[in-house]
Amino acid sequence: MRRLACRRTKANYRELSKVLVSILASQPECDGDGNGDGIVDRRDVADYDLMRDLSQGQSSWYDLNLDGVTDSSDLTIVTGNLRHKCPKAK
Repeated sequence: MRRLACRRTKANYRELSKVLVSILASQPECDGDGNGDGIVDRRDVADYDLMRDLSQGQSSWYDLNLDGVTDSSDLTIVTGNLRHKCPKAK
């Protein structure tokens, strides 16, 4: 019984992994667009400020370089891409 449950868990994990890869591939990356609205703009700067304050510098939605902290490096990514329109999802 235990082995069967383990096999099911592994099979479910593999299936979910395939679905996740498909979902991630359907939305192209857009550096600096932390709120996911398809354009990097002043709202991203305002949202960055809010998330930095709420997370007290720890990782947040705006930890864009994925280094574990929401800091000026992440803001540089946002401001360096201002007015950039993101590619459309597939």
